Amino acid sequence: MTPTARDWGITLLRLWMGFSIALVGYEMAQGVSTPASLTDIKSASLETWASWTLTIIFTFGGAAIFLGIAFRLAAFLTAVASAYFLWDHVGTQLWDILNFRLQAGFLVVSAVLILTGPGRLSLGPMRRKRK
Repeated sequence: MTPTARDWGITLLRLWMGFSIALVGYEMAQGVSTPASLTDIKSASLETWASWTLTIIFTFGGAAIFLGIAFRLAAFLTAVASAYFLWDHVGTQLWDILNFRLQAGFLVVSAVLILTGPGRLSLGPMRRKRK
């Protein structure tokens, strides 16, 4: 069965968003403070743990979305991380969401990707066909 235009559209959206999310995660890693020792990890604040968690989810979740591996789980975690990021930075001031258009876009597109799935042109379905 040949891929349809829908499969190509989902694949292009998946590749573009996966790369964008992973790139934002990588850039977030450049700005997050790294603990110097094990003692610093134990005494790290909740804000430090949250920023590291967001960085890891965006980096590895974006890579998983790009590759189409554990796709719905990665899209779900990315949507949750984007929602937390927006809730943490925007709070109840809804108009301030315009200052974080990229994360708001990640939230919306991650929700769409959860509903549509990875499509037939990803590594997950290709691996299943071989078995």
